Amino acid sequence: MNKAWVGVSEYDRFGPWIDEVETLDDMPPLYRDYPVDLEAAQLVLKVPRNIARRDATPDMDLYNHVLILEKASVTVLSRHTGEAQGSTPRSERGYDALVLAHDEIAAIRDVATLLDGRLTIATSKGVSITVRYNTASRAMISSLVDQLQAATKTQAPSTLGEALLSRAPKQAGSAESLGIGRGEKLLVSEFMDARRSNSRLRPWASHGRKRVRPRGEGLKATLLRVTHALSPMTVHGAVFSTDGSALEIFSRKAWLVRGSSADHSAARLVMPLSAIDSVEMRPHELYPEVTITTLHAGEWSTDMALPHDCEAHRLFGAVVESH
Repeated sequence: MNKAWVGVSEYDRFGPWIDEVETLDDMPPLYRDYPVDLEAAQLVLKVPRNIARRDATPDMDLYNHVLILEKASVTVLSRHTGEAQGSTPRSERGYDALVLAHDEIAAIRDVATLLDGRLTIATSKGVSITVRYNTASRAMISSLVDQLQAATKTQAPSTLGEALLSRAPKQAGSAESLGIGRGEKLLVSEFMDARRSNSRLRPWASHGRKRVRPRGEGLKATLLRVTHALSPMTVHGAVFSTDGSALEIFSRKAWLVRGSSADHSAARLVMPLSAIDSVEMRPHELYPEVTITTLHAGEWSTDMALPHDCEAHRLFGAVVESH
C-alpha cells in the first residue's frame, strides 16, 4: 500500500488500479470477516469494480475481488455478482470464497486487450475462475502470475511433460533469436518481461502471423474465398517457452482472427508440466494449413491453432507420435 494513502478512506482513494492489502484497514470492509493471516500471506491484492470514479459512492462495496496467495493455495474472494464458480456462498450482500490448492492448478492465463484484463486460474478438476481487471495495474497481476508459477513447482513433470521438456532447446535464447516478425514484437516483449522475473525461462518454439485460405470446391468455396479476400483469416504468432517446470505460451487473445484491423491483445498461458497429461492434434475443418492442437490437464483443456510449417507444430507432432 502506498504510504500516501495512509489515513485516507477507501472511497476517497478508489480508482481503477489494483492495490496491495498489507493491513486489516487496507482490506475492503466487505471481506474483513474472512480469516486471513496477512503477515503469513505472500501477496494479497484487491481488484476494484469497473466503474467510473464519479459513479462511486461511500456506501458501495467498491472491490469485486480479493486475491490471497498463500504457501499452499490461492484464494479468490468475489463480490456477489454471479461471477464465482464452485465457491462457498456468503450473505446476500456478501462474497464467495474459492480456494485453489497449488498442486491442483492446471493453468493460469492472463489476457490483456487494451484496458480490459482477464486473469483465469483453472484446476485439473475442472474448477476455474476469471477475474476482470483494468490493465493499468497489469504489473500487479503479472507479479501474482510469476509467484503462482513459482508456487506450482512442487511436482515432477508428467510423462507428457517430460516428453515436451526433452524437446526444449538447450540454448538460452534471445529476443533476436525468436524471429517471429515485426508484427509480433509485443509477444517478444511479453516473453522478455516474464524472463526478467524468471531467468530460467527460455524459448522452445516460435512463429509469426500467417494468413490462411479456406479449403473446398464449388460455388460455396468460391464465395468463401471472395469474403476472405475482403476480410482475411490470420493465424497469429506465438512464443512457446519453458523453465523446466512449466510451459509458458505468449500469444494473442485468439489464435484465429478475421479482418485487417490491428490486434492489440496479449495473452500469457502458464501450465505446470506436471499437469499436462495428453496432447491431441486434428486438422482444422476449414483451413488446410492449420492444425488444432489441444493440451489436456485433467478436466481442463485449451485449443491452439498452429500453422503446419511452424516449429511448434513439428514439436507437438513428435510428442503425439511418440505417445
